[in-house]
Amino acid sequence: MACNKSPSTLDPRKSISAPLDSTQRHSRFSRVRGLAATSTQIPPPTLFFSNAPCFHELSIPGETFTPRKIILPWLQLTKFEGILDDLELFTVAPNLTELTCRFDRDWDASFTVITHHKLTSFTINEDSDDLTQYLTLPALKHLDVSQISRYEGLESFLARSSPCLVSLSICVNDKDDEVSNLYYLGKFLPLVARTLENLELSEVSDDEMPSIFRLLNRDSFQNIRTLTFKYVFEAFDLHAMIKFLYAHSDRLTTFRVFWVSSPFLDAQARSPSGTADTIGGHLSRLAQTGIDIYLGTTRVNYVCFNQ
Repeated sequence: MACNKSPSTLDPRKSISAPLDSTQRHSRFSRVRGLAATSTQIPPPTLFFSNAPCFHELSIPGETFTPRKIILPWLQLTKFEGILDDLELFTVAPNLTELTCRFDRDWDASFTVITHHKLTSFTINEDSDDLTQYLTLPALKHLDVSQISRYEGLESFLARSSPCLVSLSICVNDKDDEVSNLYYLGKFLPLVARTLENLELSEVSDDEMPSIFRLLNRDSFQNIRTLTFKYVFEAFDLHAMIKFLYAHSDRLTTFRVFWVSSPFLDAQARSPSGTADTIGGHLSRLAQTGIDIYLGTTRVNYVCFNQ
């Protein structure tokens, strides 16, 4: 029977969402693609889904999960969502390609760096310990670490993995008072500049924006097509933004800024050619070159395409 293994979310018609119990142990689930478990309070080890040829997704978001608790067809698993406290999943599931997790490290255990060759998408949830320091992921293409607060380990992780990273989501907000996240950004971002196409930055302050534009103006960042700033709380130097957009108008396809509150775009600015106009006028002219520009809140875009 052919199995569709491409969906990004669990299809409720072809998944099971229930407490794990022994009644599911030996049944045949020929159409089941995924399991969304609400509890793993069972006597380990217990075998599940030995007859589920299409099974490849596992979601256990509510509690810490370790593979030793249950026996699944781990070689079939390609997608996991949940809470981890060790690295066992990376060993028992060598075909895992998509991981969304929070890492609550077991401090009584000792970890060494492990290499996983298939993982392409990795999202670390809020309040997570640093999992990247224990991983090498050479196949990684999509990395979302926007919900964690410390980035000092990302440089060594990316240098060790050398991935052809396509998309990256990070938070620039200085949650560590000792060292700015902008400092770490300047260290690890150049390591993926050659392949990076989509960059999302959250919680950037007004005084950090010019530094980010200068960083991205380097010749190494030639492939970025989509640049997004989320949860921007204050107005920033719009003149630096206009200059950046003119410099990248031949390759940037999408530029978005989402302010928490409404900005003002009526200040005067000059283009590199000396043309005087309002910020809004320049943005509209840049949008007419083909760039998809969004500047505003989640409900209102302040770029007028008909000016």
